[in-house]
Amino acid sequence: MILRHNHFYAVEGKQDELLTFAESLREYINASAGNLGFEVWQSDQDKTHIIILEKWTDKESHQASLANYPKELMQQQIIQMMPLLAKPPTGEYFS
Repeated sequence: MILRHNHFYAVEGKQDELLTFAESLREYINASAGNLGFEVWQSDQDKTHIIILEKWTDKESHQASLANYPKELMQQQIIQMMPLLAKPPTGEYFS
């Protein structure tokens, strides 16, 4: 099993919109082969800091879910998300 941590920092005042966006990914990710869990968390100390924690059977399953995500929809969502971000998101795998 691996964990994927994705860190997002919202523009001040846009954190609720970013949380809604993050939650909109839940259905697709939960239905992806190899997914074992999906959680969205907001920092108590910095309300603009939002993380998505994903559990996967392996890194390849996570990468396949990204590769299989509809490209047109992904482009639309990136355009929608960019004005909400204070800086580029980061992510890493943990095992």
